[in-house]
Amino acid sequence: MIEVYGADWCSYCNKAKTYLDELQIEYNYIDVDNHPNFEADFNREVKSIPQIKLNGEEIGGYEELIRLIS
Repeated sequence: MIEVYGADWCSYCNKAKTYLDELQIEYNYIDVDNHPNFEADFNREVKSIPQIKLNGEEIGGYEELIRLIS
């Protein structure tokens, strides 16, 4: 399962969601503006969004998602 941690105001978050939607890949979207444990769920050195997990493993952001699925 893919989890996308992002925010509606983030263009790369929206690109990641659009990409997954176009490929009809199921994912769970977590809005970090409404997720109080976001920082605890990720490496504290990571400060950017989107942050994407695949089967519980961090894969990175939008560009890593594209590389992984392409």
